[in-house]
Amino acid sequence: MFNLDVIGVIEDFEPLTKLDTKFGMRDIVKFRICDSSNQYKVSVWGDLVVLANNIYTKELQSPVIAIITSIKVTTFMNTVQIGTFPSSKLYLNLDDESVTDMRMKLKEEGYLSKREKYLKAAKSEFKRIYTTFSVVKVDEDVAWWFYSCNKCQQEVERLDRRFRCNNCPHIIPVAPKRFRIMVLAEDDTFSCNIMLMDRAARRIVGTSAAKAYNDFEKAPEEGLPQVLKDLVGKKVTVISQLNKANVTEDSTIFDANDIFDTTMRSPSPSKSAHIS
Repeated sequence: MFNLDVIGVIEDFEPLTKLDTKFGMRDIVKFRICDSSNQYKVSVWGDLVVLANNIYTKELQSPVIAIITSIKVTTFMNTVQIGTFPSSKLYLNLDDESVTDMRMKLKEEGYLSKREKYLKAAKSEFKRIYTTFSVVKVDEDVAWWFYSCNKCQQEVERLDRRFRCNNCPHIIPVAPKRFRIMVLAEDDTFSCNIMLMDRAARRIVGTSAAKAYNDFEKAPEEGLPQVLKDLVGKKVTVISQLNKANVTEDSTIFDANDIFDTTMRSPSPSKSAHIS
């Protein structure tokens, strides 16, 4: 096996996490490295994990161009993957001629990141954006339900035995529970956070937030209700709506207004933008 060097743009950077391997729990950082025509999954191991996690910041010039030295290349399920050795080195936006040439090449070829493609489609004539993803995680750190106003459906503030809607505004005696589920979703080229609002969540979960909450209270489980855990692994098509943060900031959290199983007939191409 020969050690190789690689240069490319970093996409879908996932901060440091721990992974249970046959060697025990190990730290790992994952991302994709790509150019205008190719992309490969990268797994960073060992001492390089902390460095990668610390030097990849929002302040870096975009696109972030990485040079990784002494890599190992493997194939798993017909997919080329890149890993690191203890001797591997990682450089981001290095002041080097190869990086300058790469940046110029990307510009000439009209390179767009997956997020830029998504936003470009959203700003076009299409009013709705359809994307197909696999759910890889349900975020346990974000509350999966909230009390809502029965008129405007916005979140309300609890006041003893009553609720106050600051949007309407008015005081209401009863506030229904509604879903607001944050999931990490990805396809072969892109990963992002999607907020499943109540309508979309009810469609895919198959029940209401109130019933899910009541069932969870009757038979408490660790973490999330089972119906939410069952979302992991599902492949769904999401109808998402951009918010201000998606357009003007670097937010990769998208709101899903509706969702449907991929076995259903796809919407007409004339009414949607499909992000590949």
